Amino acid sequence: MNLEQELQESKDRNNVAEGRLAATRRNLEQLQRQAMNDLLARNRLEMENKSLKAEMVDAQKKLDDYLSVKEQNRDLGDQVKSFEQKIKQYLAIVEDTANKANASEEKVTTERAAKEAMENRYKAQISEQMAEIAGLKSHREEL
Repeated sequence: MNLEQELQESKDRNNVAEGRLAATRRNLEQLQRQAMNDLLARNRLEMENKSLKAEMVDAQKKLDDYLSVKEQNRDLGDQVKSFEQKIKQYLAIVEDTANKANASEEKVTTERAAKEAMENRYKAQISEQMAEIAGLKSHREEL
């Protein structure tokens, strides 16, 4: 009877050990599945991270381009203001020259011709600058 009892105890221990082994195997399989899921999730997140970094680089480039265009636009605006001021000055000069020419019509023909030539030169400069301003305004609007 002692041998049967020992055999039964041995079977019981064996059953307990097999149960622990089965539980350990289930835990191992679960950990392996979890590790695989974690690896897949990590790979997916790394790909998303690379994609987001690329988008960030593109966004930074667009921002840099925008800031460059904005700076150019501001510079062109300053140039337009400068040209407008020069045009006002030239217009004042032309107007003054025209008034002087009208006031001194009785002067010699050579003086009149010289003043008219100067007036024409100023008008040509104004026309050139007006054309340049129109081009700058058009360029600024395009930007």
